[in-house]
Amino acid sequence: MDTNSSITEKRIGDVADLAGQIGPHTELKPGNIDKAFATLTALYALKGYELIRGNPADGAAAYYAMRWDMVKVLPTLDAARAFLAQIGGAA
Repeated sequence: MDTNSSITEKRIGDVADLAGQIGPHTELKPGNIDKAFATLTALYALKGYELIRGNPADGAAAYYAMRWDMVKVLPTLDAARAFLAQIGGAA
């Protein structure tokens, strides 16, 4: 048995587990927003995008999905989750 394939399968399973933890009905409380953001960042990376968060000190923290020349402003983490689903990611 190839050990590399089992590692890859485990990592893919871990990402799917993480995606399930922040499903569309997950209530975003202050304690789990950072975790949800980190998970979404990883899921965006799997689709070839970068997800970054604006500075909350500048007002409402917006999120930005970036790929090549495109920047999409996402006003909330829920909007970031919806856009991930739109681009074919697991959200």
